[in-house]
Amino acid sequence: MSRETIYSYISFLEQTYFIHTISRYSKSIDRSAAGSKKMYFCDTGIMRLLSDISSGQMLENSVFQSLRPFYDITYYADKRGAEIDFIIDAKTALEVKGFAAARDISRTEALAGKIHIFESYVVSLKYVSDPRVILAIDI
Repeated sequence: MSRETIYSYISFLEQTYFIHTISRYSKSIDRSAAGSKKMYFCDTGIMRLLSDISSGQMLENSVFQSLRPFYDITYYADKRGAEIDFIIDAKTALEVKGFAAARDISRTEALAGKIHIFESYVVSLKYVSDPRVILAIDI
């Protein structure tokens, strides 16, 4: 299947609100547009039928759907594969975890700092008493 055909299918699925894609965060508009994209399903029920997904993937998709109507969302990934799930309005980094461990918080802060984003949080499904952790239900 050609690349153009795949892009056409992805575009169709976006236009019919079946999926939504987000671009990679970059200060350069050209790099952001040309880079790889992450895909999220608009309907988690269909997503579960089509794929065997983990609870972490379901949580990330649900957080995305909660944020999408209100913010400009991108993601960040470096060349080594380290990733921040969401960059909100090019100002805030959010990493989604089932349970926010101290290493997740420090890794997210360090990675966000490398791209000059100095506000970062970990979204957690379970309560953690740390001001850098947001409870997923609060989103």
